[in-house]
Amino acid sequence: MFKLIKGIDKHQLYLNAFNRVLEECDKQPKDLKPIFKKLITYGVRVVNTKRKPETLLIDEIEYDFKFANLVKICMAALTPKEFIQLFPITKEFNGHKWQTKDYFYTRDYIGTLERDKPIGEEEILNFLWEYTNRDITMFNVQFMCCLSDIRRIEGQPGLMEQWAEDNGVKTYKMYTDNKGKKCLLNKETGKIERVKRKVPKYIKAVK
Repeated sequence: MFKLIKGIDKHQLYLNAFNRVLEECDKQPKDLKPIFKKLITYGVRVVNTKRKPETLLIDEIEYDFKFANLVKICMAALTPKEFIQLFPITKEFNGHKWQTKDYFYTRDYIGTLERDKPIGEEEILNFLWEYTNRDITMFNVQFMCCLSDIRRIEGQPGLMEQWAEDNGVKTYKMYTDNKGKKCLLNKETGKIERVKRKVPKYIKAVK
């Protein structure tokens, strides 16, 4: 749950700030780069703080996707050097131990690019996936969730569900029954299992 600041949640605050920056574009300044940087900074936070709706509405999902895509297009106008200034590479150095991306991985990837040349729309998606930064990672997750939601509304499985189906991985759907109990539905067999909560060790039954 997001903290409320004067009755407005963080998502709304960032959205208001984003819209104010958009108004600066109408003034047609000579240098748009500073405005792009502000749009990207606020835009990423707008996407990352958006609460997932309980009910999927096609208009809302499509709006969220278009908004995130707009932010991504703005990112493409930045150079790798400018991107690093906005979103510093997370200083995690043990990627070799866990076989994950870390500071060194991202640094080596950026070393293959021209630091002072705009990333470009053809490279930006790959750039974001290769980049190590918590805000950018969350942005990527939210972006892919929008894609999955659009597929579900169109009657198709989500991206992860499609991947699981293509690779023979079983998937389950969690729902709450009329008694308020959470259950898991095996989509392949149709079998329903009740979710059992593990009782903490510090709780003991009184006899």
